[in-house]
Amino acid sequence: MMNRKIFVVCPGGVVTGGPELLHQLVHELREIGLNAFISYYPFEIEFKTPEPYSSIYNITIAKPEKSEHNIMVIPESATRLAKKYDPMQIIIWWQSVDNYYRIPPQKGWRSWVPITLASRLARAPLNSLRRYTHLAQSEYAKAHLRANNISARMLGDYLTKAHELDTSEIFRSNSVAFNPRKGMKITSKLINALPHVKFQAIENMTTEQVNNILRSVKIYIDFGEHPGKDRLPREAALAGACIITGMAGAAANALDIPIPQSYKLNSSSENFIADFELLTSKIFNNFEQSTIDFEQYRKKILQEKEEFSIQCKNLFQMNISDI
Repeated sequence: MMNRKIFVVCPGGVVTGGPELLHQLVHELREIGLNAFISYYPFEIEFKTPEPYSSIYNITIAKPEKSEHNIMVIPESATRLAKKYDPMQIIIWWQSVDNYYRIPPQKGWRSWVPITLASRLARAPLNSLRRYTHLAQSEYAKAHLRANNISARMLGDYLTKAHELDTSEIFRSNSVAFNPRKGMKITSKLINALPHVKFQAIENMTTEQVNNILRSVKIYIDFGEHPGKDRLPREAALAGACIITGMAGAAANALDIPIPQSYKLNSSSENFIADFELLTSKIFNNFEQSTIDFEQYRKKILQEKEEFSIQCKNLFQMNISDI
């Protein structure tokens, strides 16, 4: 239907991994000739597209228009909107399973609203969502939905060319990069137990600064919950670093984070710290050989842009009822 409009709902004024995926979707849909818009919420507030996105993505802003012919794509963090916008065709895009169950108060809500109440306000009960179309950014999300009798199709994401770095002829120190917002409880144990290992936090940095850190270390670690197919492990891999993860969430399967199993450590094991120290020592002392273990992962990451484009065409250029 030529006049069909697609509205992709996104929290306004937020620059994180999830909102970038939503901007990527609008960009790709417009690139393939579809009438797609970003819809920042709360809808009563006027937002502008954040500069990091406006400079690289083809984005047009519009508020949702209720019509049975139009489509609304909603992230799992805002499922409360689904019922309000019937009779639009609703698609729930599961970018982070964990965020559905643990959602902080949204912009525009009063600061005294407790997180538990905010979570109930933000999300609709899972069983009430079965009548909608569902997309999953990760195999982890798809499996979680399947366990709850909800069928989902895959719609991933990709890293922009800003993360495709020249890693030749650079010096790397025997150091480990980490994100303080991901698995910090476990990372703190490692930092305290291994004072001879240099750890570098990635926090409050520009894309260029993050890239510079990742190109200067030999290892990036993530012992967080992996609620979806996270971006930083992929950024680190393209920067040439070796990746060590835990086994939670999306890290537990070989599709979302397809790295050798020997680089996925059980943080609950009584030998965890010793295993980590042994693995880091191996990487530090034989980095050129260790980094080769991640070549297949890097190739897969570089194919994600093309794969995302194909998924968008298959999902949105067909009749939405066939999804």
